[in-house]
Amino acid sequence: MTILTETIHLAHELRLVHNRDQEEAGRTSWPTEQIMPLSAWLSDTWKNGLFSDQPASVDRLLSLAEERLVWEDVIRSMAEDSLLDIPSTAEAAARSWERLCSWAIPLDAEAWNESEDARAFLDWARAFHARFQRNGWISNAELPASVADLIDQGAAPVPEEIEFAGFPELSPVQKHLIDALARRGVKVRERARTEEAGDAVRVGFADAGREIRAAAEWARHCLESDPDAHDPAYRIGIVVTDLNQQRDDIERVFGEVMHPRNRLRPDLDPSRCFNIYLGRTLDEYPVIQTAFLFLGIDPGDLSVERAGRVLRSPFLPAAAEELTRRALLDAELRAGGAPDVSFADVIRLARKRRGADRCPRLETLLETWSETYRTLQTSRLPSDWAPVLSAFLRDIGWPGDRTLDSIEYQTLTTWCKSLTNLANLDDVFGRVPLHGAVDALRNLASAQQFQPESVPAPVQILGVLESYGFRFDRLWLMGLHDGAWPADPAPDPFIPVRLQRRYGLPRSSPNRELETTLMHTSSLLSSSPSVVVSYPEREEDADLAVSPLVRMLPETSAADLGIPPPPGDEERIPGASALEELDDHFGPACDDVALRGGTFLFKLQAACPFKAFAELRLGARALEEPEPGLNALDRGRLLHRVLKRVWARLKSQGHLLAVTEEGLADLVRGHVEPEVRRILGGRFARNTRLVEIEQARLVRIIGEWMELERQRKPFMVVDQEEIRTVEVGGIEVKIRVDRVDRLEDGKLVILDYKSGECGPSDWTGARPDEPQLPIYAVTTEAEVASVLFAKLRTGELGFRGLAESPDIVPGVRVPEKQPPIAQAISGWRTVLDDLGRDFRKGRAHVDPKDPAKTCRYCALPSLCRISQGTVELYEPEEVEETERPQVGDEQEIPEDDRG
Repeated sequence: MTILTETIHLAHELRLVHNRDQEEAGRTSWPTEQIMPLSAWLSDTWKNGLFSDQPASVDRLLSLAEERLVWEDVIRSMAEDSLLDIPSTAEAAARSWERLCSWAIPLDAEAWNESEDARAFLDWARAFHARFQRNGWISNAELPASVADLIDQGAAPVPEEIEFAGFPELSPVQKHLIDALARRGVKVRERARTEEAGDAVRVGFADAGREIRAAAEWARHCLESDPDAHDPAYRIGIVVTDLNQQRDDIERVFGEVMHPRNRLRPDLDPSRCFNIYLGRTLDEYPVIQTAFLFLGIDPGDLSVERAGRVLRSPFLPAAAEELTRRALLDAELRAGGAPDVSFADVIRLARKRRGADRCPRLETLLETWSETYRTLQTSRLPSDWAPVLSAFLRDIGWPGDRTLDSIEYQTLTTWCKSLTNLANLDDVFGRVPLHGAVDALRNLASAQQFQPESVPAPVQILGVLESYGFRFDRLWLMGLHDGAWPADPAPDPFIPVRLQRRYGLPRSSPNRELETTLMHTSSLLSSSPSVVVSYPEREEDADLAVSPLVRMLPETSAADLGIPPPPGDEERIPGASALEELDDHFGPACDDVALRGGTFLFKLQAACPFKAFAELRLGARALEEPEPGLNALDRGRLLHRVLKRVWARLKSQGHLLAVTEEGLADLVRGHVEPEVRRILGGRFARNTRLVEIEQARLVRIIGEWMELERQRKPFMVVDQEEIRTVEVGGIEVKIRVDRVDRLEDGKLVILDYKSGECGPSDWTGARPDEPQLPIYAVTTEAEVASVLFAKLRTGELGFRGLAESPDIVPGVRVPEKQPPIAQAISGWRTVLDDLGRDFRKGRAHVDPKDPAKTCRYCALPSLCRISQGTVELYEPEEVEETERPQVGDEQEIPEDDRG
């Protein structure tokens, strides 16, 4: 007897059951039972019919992926809307075509004129069908009717007996096929369903996340407590109404609950006690994603982000051997600031390294890659592209030299089938360039549903339709709330609704949806002797209730179901000890005076002691993120460099006043152009317009700024970005301030150029936001008359800060209650001494000054865990320096020149 199933998963399960029954009967060998999906049987029967004596009108069955490419080509050639999303539209059209064929809806019905979308689809469908007839092709949707005709003609072999298993309902074309089989004398029957419902209860949870975790805990509890769970035939079913949307969350939570050790050791055996019967598309698997990344790269022009993905890829030769060196090269590439690079740039950067820091295998690989890529710049037929693309990937070393795991190996086997399908597309595309071939291959992979084979698992997670035909020892139905069960109707977007309802298409009307859901409910409740029905009580801002179709079930609770409170990992992992809590907010103290970090050290310590320790002592810093165009750092550097050069020429306000407006503009322009070329020229050589815009901006803003400088009290520039070594809080600091002016009375004005928000409030309190100017002020011997930010932002130019008198600079008032500058400097000295002492002690409390501001752009939340709510924010208590462990001169502090 031949058993035909709706899904490949049910066919696999029925084969396991059959083989297990034979073993239990004491047999050592038995004939292979013919159990397969209906789609596979139709394909085999149709192919066998080609070898009959009957003349064949078609000679090739296209794959579903190939069909979608034909749909795309047809729609692209006929679409009048240039904004139409061709791939998505083609996918929807293919679904409509399958429904149209399955439910025998005629193309000549008057209802096709009801809407513009229906008329467009009708034109596409006719063109699609005509192309298939012209080329001797047949679509999968037409296959059942074609096989029925072959059976009626006696042109196809048929078995004596066929059983249909796991079909929720038979479509008209499937019924037509069954009638044809019956006319040939085949005994056809549907596998009987169990009509008796099992014991069922319902339970609600606060939200979908808690519902998923409860189901996972329940499944684990069943495996641990049910005496029958050791039986290889034991099955727990988890049926999810919206498995497509929740798959990732379900896989993560079930992995955490069932296999907690794998969270700490992902290199452990990947076999699991649960299977999710929902495949992903082929292009979602990492090894295939990487293949398309490589195929889409132009070695002469790629983004830094894509270059980094190449450098960090595990699917290249020597990836493990050169792992750290390649990662450091990626960080160095990002720090360069260029948004786009070439492989030649990467190779040059790599060759600047010496000895053990080199990546010789990578350098050779990138050279080979660039040379091979140049040979691909011609148009070819898809049948020629398939071996060429395969050879290209092989030449650059994909998928690497490590041993592939089972999933990766199966994925590559399926990838080879996609290449074979590409080779069959000559009649669809003709000659295409490289990007056309890669796009076609990507479309084939995105249309290919793939689920790696795995060992049988006791916990099976399925969608509603996939669960038909399965029997479970225990069953959990998830997501049966009143908004999803029954779901709202979802008519086909291209087939007129009137036709859908006339021919009874699923989801075409509320009554049809209710009828289908009632059928599903009855089937699911009778597929196990023990059933739990669950639902979330809230989704975002909406309250939910249990579905009215299962409201009659008795209500229970998680505790009554034997679901224990979620244990910690130490309870889950065999042999793990109880976690010991250690309340320690200090790192090793450091007596070394010459610490690295500059004034940035004090800024970080004031913002968050942990951040200062992590970045400057541990070297835990975020990778740079290159931005398109100019970033704030670029603009700041340019402004500083140009102003430094301008004042190096002017030297004093007197010389500034003596220069005409035109002369000043020429002076500024003469310094802007070389600095822009020096800083931006290499990175933006191909974007001259951007460089021109930045030059004009700098000339304008510096010209406007100089008008403010003219209004100041007479001064002379005495220092510009001079580096001084000073000691603050027991720490030697290299400090560099943007500019120091001397007034006629000999007092100093200290300035820092800023383009962002700034003001004297940045220097107040025990944790100043911008301690650079206070550090300079407390370490200078001369008398200070003013400490200022020079704010250089378009529309907000001006001085911000403290001054001993209002005539020093325009716009800075001196409030009556403002203490003298000397008193402010004395207060800063105390604050800075405290910050320096705390850093030397190793004080590393997770204590952001302003969490909303300090933590907003911090890259360390996974290290400090502040986002998990496990950290209490508080002011640290004083601790004697002698209480902390000491480290000697071997303690190396990562250098930071941001001060």
